[in-house]
Amino acid sequence: MSDTAPSASIEEIRPEDVGAVAACIHTEATGAPPPDAALSRALEEHLRWVLADNPSNIAGVPWGWLLRSEDRAVVGAMVCVPMRVRCQDWSAVALMSAKWFVNVAYRGAGLGLFLRYLKLGRSYPLFATTAGAQSSPLWIKFGGYPISESDHELVGALRLGPLLEEAVHRKLRSRPLARGSGLAATLMPSGLRSARRAGAGVTIDRLTSADQAAAFERVGPEDVISAVRDRAYLHWRYFSGPQADTREVLACTMPSGRRALAVTTVATRGYRAQVRTLSVLDLWGNIAPDEHPALAGALARRAAGACDAVVLRSLSAQAHQSLLGSGFVRRAFPQPTTWCIDKAGLAPTRSWYLVPGDAE
Repeated sequence: MSDTAPSASIEEIRPEDVGAVAACIHTEATGAPPPDAALSRALEEHLRWVLADNPSNIAGVPWGWLLRSEDRAVVGAMVCVPMRVRCQDWSAVALMSAKWFVNVAYRGAGLGLFLRYLKLGRSYPLFATTAGAQSSPLWIKFGGYPISESDHELVGALRLGPLLEEAVHRKLRSRPLARGSGLAATLMPSGLRSARRAGAGVTIDRLTSADQAAAFERVGPEDVISAVRDRAYLHWRYFSGPQADTREVLACTMPSGRRALAVTTVATRGYRAQVRTLSVLDLWGNIAPDEHPALAGALARRAAGACDAVVLRSLSAQAHQSLLGSGFVRRAFPQPTTWCIDKAGLAPTRSWYLVPGDAE
């Protein structure tokens, strides 16, 4: 048997490739191809929304690159997502690396995808929001730096049973002990009580259109690089696409009068999907760090009994400290998930606010 790796060619992703690229990404991420046509269509629809509908698309920047085997099958891909960003008076287009998956037999050729992406760094800042254990070393090798506060998330427990069950299962790998611990913890009082009491004074209104969101006053921090939240971005990111009905866009007004735009979604976690989380996808406004617990408590009150935990990421260090002081706990990741490469020195600062997954 030959030890020579099979050959593959690199091509730019074209509109007609999106379905095959989506299927390849799913196969490499999960270890199995899409089981039916319905899921294949859903995966293609989602990826086409990310790529074709993106209002920041610009001429000369491809949707990404794919690897083709000698028999023309797609065996790897890396998606490139442009995003308009700004910091004070500076604005630019930054390019996000996303969904980089390569079949194990072609891993050597997969580096070529990243090198194509790196070439665009002469003209654009490069970033990723979901870098994993395999890709993080490459960001370091090619001069990348981790973006602060992206090596952990903050979890506020509302119902302790499902969370304790997950913790016991991760430590002991015993389903009976995990289930027993979770059932016992249902007798414990619910969490974030002080935050939920403070949240009683927060006004929350659901917004149902990008016009409403664009009209809502939302002055964010001026000293960080972040997405340009104009109407086009808000419509694309939060009010369109195949998963638009899973997100809520909320106008939040604090007792102080400060305001923030919050975007939330409900997701499940855990070894048997027993933990229901209210994940804050975006939080943009001028609320003070010490107001974050009250806002989190207001979101928890609004969720009532539908969630077991509130999860936030990527806020300022001061906001994180305030949340930790109100009962949230820090869940560390193996490595930072958000990185930037800016060897051309295009950006005015290394401080970013990138929401979880951002355009993914």
